[in-house]
Amino acid sequence: HRPPALACRINGVFHAGRYRVLAGDTRSQWYTLGVTHPPGLEHWEAKIIPPEHVGKPAFRLDSTSLDMGVPEGAGVILAGAASAAIEEARILQGERVIATKKGGKTGAFSLTFTIRDGAPVRLALKDANGLESLNTLPLAVQPDLRPTVILIDNRQRILAAPDAQVPVSFRVEDDYGVSTVGLERLFEGDRVEPVSDVVVEPAVPSFAGRFLLDLASFAAQEGDTLRFRVWADDNGVSRPARRGFSSLIQVSVPLAEERRSA
Repeated sequence: HRPPALACRINGVFHAGRYRVLAGDTRSQWYTLGVTHPPGLEHWEAKIIPPEHVGKPAFRLDSTSLDMGVPEGAGVILAGAASAAIEEARILQGERVIATKKGGKTGAFSLTFTIRDGAPVRLALKDANGLESLNTLPLAVQPDLRPTVILIDNRQRILAAPDAQVPVSFRVEDDYGVSTVGLERLFEGDRVEPVSDVVVEPAVPSFAGRFLLDLASFAAQEGDTLRFRVWADDNGVSRPARRGFSSLIQVSVPLAEERRSA
């Protein structure tokens, strides 16, 4: 039979030291206890390369920078040093890993990645012992906003004759640049029909213009109500996903009795 064994547990060990076991008059030898910490982030710096449509040159950031704004879609070259040799470094946005790099015999690391959305950017550092630290980088991701489309005449309902030409004046504003503005007609069942569009060259942050609705071209009849809206695309990537729309434009052709009573 094995002699009875006893065990004890220390809930927290924060410093290296020595220990021994006492059992009655018996003392064990001294044992050395070492403490290993996850690798810490000592310093970092990043080269930020804004996407082309932003129209800004590359710039650098580090932990002392006051403005940590980074445009969405920017390329980032991140370099830094950890307090221990790094086996692996990873960049995460939310729960998604967007860059991974194996380490070496030192704490230096370098990763290249592209910022895709507004989730926080985190740096995971893992050492040879498997201990890992997770560091949130103070980068403030600036999303590419969709254009704002404002109707100059914002009447909810416009009355017009079947052969009238109705002007639709608008103003479009975007954080970086408006590239295309269009007019479309809406039908029941979410069906959409393009009417007209104009390409803005070069792209500008603010653009004003006017479309002319020729009701005769839509074969408008008395009692009809036609629905339209103005849309605008910016000059970034994935433009349809960020398309901006105006409020609904309703053009009603009144019946003859309604015109006489008016």
